[in-house]
Amino acid sequence: MVEQTGGAYPVQTLIEAKVKDYLEHIGFFGIEQHGYMNYAQELWARSRSFTGATLTREAEITAGKWLRRGLLAEHLIAIARMFGVTLVV
Repeated sequence: MVEQTGGAYPVQTLIEAKVKDYLEHIGFFGIEQHGYMNYAQELWARSRSFTGATLTREAEITAGKWLRRGLLAEHLIAIARMFGVTLVV
């Protein structure tokens, strides 16, 4: 189990760095990033369990949740694209 966890950390760090770079580029810092980072973590978890149409559907459900929490659709779509998912929100 420790070996599996150790392999996931570099991937998680890379994803967080990509999302953070995207958010900082558009002027989101600190607390403004929090929800988007959580959304990215949820997408990453789903991408480890699902592929194809199922992953897209799970990403749509997740995006809907974060839209209701006040996040902007254009940024949710851009972050989903980092996972190879094309969303229409």
